[in-house]
Amino acid sequence: WVREAYGHLKAIGATGEAVKLVKMACELPGMEFSTSSEVTNSYGVVTVGNVQPESFKETLQMAKGAKDFLDNYTYEISQHKNWQRELDGLSVMVAY
Repeated sequence: WVREAYGHLKAIGATGEAVKLVKMACELPGMEFSTSSEVTNSYGVVTVGNVQPESFKETLQMAKGAKDFLDNYTYEISQHKNWQRELDGLSVMVAY
């Protein structure tokens, strides 16, 4: 399912242990994944390895390049697809 979402240019979000699953499913040259409490957004794949309580709050401020997970991930969802992934040829590199 993760590979199919990646191939269809959909936003993908993962926190904590789920980062390993997403990394295993779509690790390609140029992709970055978080291993700390810093949010990483790589081609619409938003990850944070060590979830902090302040990463989740009551209000959203969707913005490109947001520092917290929810704001960053909801922004990527609002874009519907990550076209840069296709333009860089990454979407066809994952078998699904």
